Amino acid sequence: MQSGTMRAGAICGIPNDVRILSVAAPDVGPDDVIVTPKRVGLCMTNVKMARYGYYAIDQRGLPFIEGHEVAGEVVAVGRNVSEYRTGDRVVVYVYVPCHNCHFCRKGHPTMCENFILGGIYPGGWAERVKVSREDDFSRRLHKIADGISYDDAAMLEPLSCVVHSIDRAGPRLGEKVIVIGAGFMGLLHSALLARYPLDLNLSVDLSEFRLKYARRAGASHVLRNEGEDQVIEQVMEITAGYGADLVFEVTGSVQAYNLAVKLLGKGGRALFFGGTPSADPMHVNPRALHYDMLQLIGVQSAEDQHVARAMNLINTGSVGFQGLITHRFTMEQLHEAILFPQDADKREQMVKAMVHGFDSEIVAG
Repeated sequence: MQSGTMRAGAICGIPNDVRILSVAAPDVGPDDVIVTPKRVGLCMTNVKMARYGYYAIDQRGLPFIEGHEVAGEVVAVGRNVSEYRTGDRVVVYVYVPCHNCHFCRKGHPTMCENFILGGIYPGGWAERVKVSREDDFSRRLHKIADGISYDDAAMLEPLSCVVHSIDRAGPRLGEKVIVIGAGFMGLLHSALLARYPLDLNLSVDLSEFRLKYARRAGASHVLRNEGEDQVIEQVMEITAGYGADLVFEVTGSVQAYNLAVKLLGKGGRALFFGGTPSADPMHVNPRALHYDMLQLIGVQSAEDQHVARAMNLINTGSVGFQGLITHRFTMEQLHEAILFPQDADKREQMVKAMVHGFDSEIVAG
C-alpha cells in the first residue's frame, strides 16, 4: 500500500542544520509493521551528530533522519503479520547487529560492520517507522507492558547500553565503585549499581544540581569535582588510601578518562563508557598499568541479551526513571532541542530531554 508523504526531522547539514522535511512515507507490505513514535529520547549522540557529524551520516548521507530511543503505537500491520496488531504499544530498537560479518562472528556484535546500515531507517524523528519481518521482529519490536509509560519505555536503548557496561565491568561483592559523570547515563549507572552489594557507589560530577539526582538514583555517596587533585585526595580519604576497585567514565571527556585511571587502586578496573568527540590522547602511567595490574576496558552499545534484560527491567518497573526527564520538546521543536544542551548554562540544568512525536501533546507519561 502506497502511503504518500510524512513529516520527519532531519540533519540537513553540519553543524546544526536540523529541519522538518516532507519525505516519502513507508509503504506497508505484507510482512511489515508501521509504528507511530510517541516518545523519542534525545541522546547526546544526536547532539554530537548534528554538531560534528557522525559515521552513520557518512554511510547514509544527508539529510539524515535519526531518532533511536523510540516508543510508539502500532498503526498498521501487513496481512502476513500475526505477532502484532494495531494499537499495540512497542519500543522500536533501531540498531541490531547482523550476526554475519567479521566482528559478529568473532563475538563482538557491537562492532558489527552493518550496524548502522542494517538499522531501521528513517528513525524515530519521522511520523512513521517501518519494521519488516526480514529485520527480525523479535529483536526490533518489544511490547510495552500495561501500566508502563511511553516515557519509561523509550529508555530501552540507553538502559541496554548501561546493562552492557556493567556486565562488562563485572562489579563484585564489597567493591568500591566510582561513576564519573552524573548526566543521564551516569545516573543510570548509579541506579543499576545500587542493586549490587557494594561498599561504595560514589558519583562524581561538576554540578551540584546533577549530584542531587545521583542521590535519588541510588548513589551511596556523591562528590563534587572541584579539580583533579581535590577529587583524588577525597577518594583516597574515602577508600582509606586504597583507591577504587572500579571506575566508570561516563562523560566523554579526555580529562575524565585520565582521572578515572588515577582513581584506581591496585588491581583496579576502569571502564570507558563516554564517547569522546575528538581523538585527543589520554595519558596512562605504564608502570602503574603493569605493576598495579590495572585493566582499561572499552564498551559501546548493547547486545541482544542486554536489550532483553533491560526491557524486562522496564516492564517490571524495576528501574525508576521518575523525575529524570527535565525537559520536553515537540518534534517541531527538534532544532531547538538539539541546540539546547550545546549551551553550557542550559545543559547545567538538564538531565534528560524527551521529544514527543508529531501531533503528540506535551504531557508526562
